[in-house]
Amino acid sequence: MLDDPHRVARLRRLAENVRAIRDGVDRVETVADSPDGRIRARVGGRGDLIGLEVDDRVFRQPDSARLAAEIAATVRTAQQAADREIARICTETFPSH
Repeated sequence: MLDDPHRVARLRRLAENVRAIRDGVDRVETVADSPDGRIRARVGGRGDLIGLEVDDRVFRQPDSARLAAEIAATVRTAQQAADREIARICTETFPSH
């Protein structure tokens, strides 16, 4: 099975492409701001929250439920941007024929 040099070469290229995608995902970092600009979320390529900034203005009219909803929505927006970036990386690595 692995004595076919063409198969071995294809497997090596596949492994290199998979590593390229993994490395690309590791480099992805996206940022999203809430519509009112009070919240900024940074996520990595795996959807993990890297950073969260909350403007002091949110404490002038405290509403914990609203704040939680806005944070969650902003994080989701950043995660969706990361997903689009990963899709771009995959498409560049494995273009359709």
